[in-house]
Amino acid sequence: QVLEGELPPATLPPPEAEAIPIDVRYEDERVLVVSKPAGLVTHPAAGHVRHTLVNALLGLGVPLAGAGSTRPGIVHRLDKDTSGLLLVAKDDAAQRYLVSALRARAVTRRYFALVRGTMPAPTGTLEAPIGRDPVHRRRMAVVAHGRHAVTHYRALAAASPAGAGPVSLIEVTLQTGRTHQIRVHLAHFGHPVIGDRAYGGGGDASAALGLVRPFLHAHRLAFPHPSDGRRIEVGDRIPADLRSALEKAGIPEEGASG
Repeated sequence: QVLEGELPPATLPPPEAEAIPIDVRYEDERVLVVSKPAGLVTHPAAGHVRHTLVNALLGLGVPLAGAGSTRPGIVHRLDKDTSGLLLVAKDDAAQRYLVSALRARAVTRRYFALVRGTMPAPTGTLEAPIGRDPVHRRRMAVVAHGRHAVTHYRALAAASPAGAGPVSLIEVTLQTGRTHQIRVHLAHFGHPVIGDRAYGGGGDASAALGLVRPFLHAHRLAFPHPSDGRRIEVGDRIPADLRSALEKAGIPEEGASG
C-alpha cells in the first residue's frame, strides 16, 4: 500500500530557563559573546528540546532577541561537540544587523583544529561545494550539487606522537558557513580532524591523544558592533581536554597562540 499526505512540521515547546553554567566572554547592552562548552547543543531541535545553550542563555536572565522563539538571541551556531565562541544578540535590530554582517563576511571566525597528517603548505585555501551526503543523510559531504564553500587554513605546528602518526595543529578561518564545513573540507582533502569519528578522524590517533570529540575550538571572533560599527574582537583559550591532547602530541600550548 502507498499512503500519501503531508506531515505537519514538528512543533517544539517554548524553551525554558535552566541553570546551566556558561562562560560570558564579552557583554554590553546589545551583544553577548559566550564560550560554548563541547557537548552542549546550540538551540532546541527535535531530540534536544532541553539542556541547550539557549536554555543556558535564558538562565542568565538578560534580554534576548526573538523573545518567545525557539532560538532567542542566536546569530550563528556551533556543532554540539565543537567548543568555543558564539555571538548572541540581545535585541531584534542587533540580531538582524549581525546576521546581515555574517552574510556579508564582516564577521571573522577562527578555529583551532588538530588534524591528521602534515599540511601541504604553510597556508592554503580549501574550496569545494558541500551538501547532504547522498548515502549517510545525517552527514554532509563534498558533492557536485552542493553549496559553494571556502575554508582557509594556516599551519601552526606539526608532530608525530607515538601511536598517532603525523598530526598538524592548524588555525582555520571560515569564508562561508556551511553545516560541518571545516570537518567536511578537511576530511575531503585528506586531513580529518582528530577525534571526529563521523568524518574519518577516529582510530589510533584519537585514542593515542585521548580525544573523545573532535579537536575543534572556535578561539577568536571579531564583528562590527550593531550600534556604531566599531570592531569588537574576543578570544578564548582552548579547553582542558584539548590542551591535554596537545600535551600528549608534544605540541606546546603556546603553538596555539593564533
